[in-house]
Amino acid sequence: MYFSTNDTIYFSTVVLIAAWGFLANAFLLFMIIWRSPRHLSPYRIFLGNTALTQLLLAVVSVVIAPRILTEGFNIVNIYLGPSQLLGPWYSFMLYVTMLHLALNSFVSLMVSMIYRWLSLRYFNIKTTTAVLMCIGGYTIPFSLILPYIGLTYSTNVTEADQITHHMVPNIEKYSTVVSANILQIPVLWNMFCCVVLLVPIYAIMYFSRWKILTMLEEAIIGHSQQTKLRIKLFVKALTVQSLVPILSVFPSAVSYSLIQSGVLKPQLFSYVIVPGIGIGPAIDPIITMYYVAPYRLFVSATLLSRSSIASETQHAPSNINNTRCAGRNNPRMSIAPS
Repeated sequence: MYFSTNDTIYFSTVVLIAAWGFLANAFLLFMIIWRSPRHLSPYRIFLGNTALTQLLLAVVSVVIAPRILTEGFNIVNIYLGPSQLLGPWYSFMLYVTMLHLALNSFVSLMVSMIYRWLSLRYFNIKTTTAVLMCIGGYTIPFSLILPYIGLTYSTNVTEADQITHHMVPNIEKYSTVVSANILQIPVLWNMFCCVVLLVPIYAIMYFSRWKILTMLEEAIIGHSQQTKLRIKLFVKALTVQSLVPILSVFPSAVSYSLIQSGVLKPQLFSYVIVPGIGIGPAIDPIITMYYVAPYRLFVSATLLSRSSIASETQHAPSNINNTRCAGRNNPRMSIAPS
């Protein structure tokens, strides 16, 4: 495996972000499965769908760690992760798997927002309906994978070097370099879903959030102060969660679009896309843990119990030493036999 200095920094960044995303989502999945109260039963389906998707996204992003370069009507991926040991076909199939997981993570947030609106409007939504909504939302991300099986691609490093106008130093030292023409149906569909389709998805997500806020403002009149505080906290959760795609998915999609159109130089921004995608899995579970009360209480109780145990452990030796010192001055307090 060949790594330049920039590659090493890039791969380390991807690993750090993905490791945090993996651990955070794994812990969130644990709480969803084992620490969810009954009243969260339908909603935890959406939480679990998002957490599992983001956990897998974190894993795949480390396995492939691609540098994504585009030039004209071509795309060139340099795979820096362990997938390069599997060969080019598995590498680019894992690449489209990463994209489909990133898209599904975004779609699952939209479906979750729609569910919250519907649950406020119609109150009783069954768990089966929640599962069907997740499956329905997954159809578009899943449609990215199958067409890629028949993709026409090249593993010729010399050809990739010519496509990128020799901008990648020592490109011949990389073991897995895959190039493809973007004027193929699988790639065009991929670009449409991962760039253009993000706008209507976010629009639906924002519309659902607006409907929720409207209903909450109408319902807040005449309620107790405690209920008002809960509603305000819920509104904050919606606002913060709606910002996650703006911080993660959209910057990566915009960067790719600008690189493809020639506005940005691919040499630098080829290192930006995957870490940008990884921001979502890193921060979204933290938002969920904070704003979903049962999970927040469990995390707080766990941290407090550990801190109390640690403090007791630290105080125990000092108490023993104090007892021994006192015993020297007072034989009756000595723990040693007289």
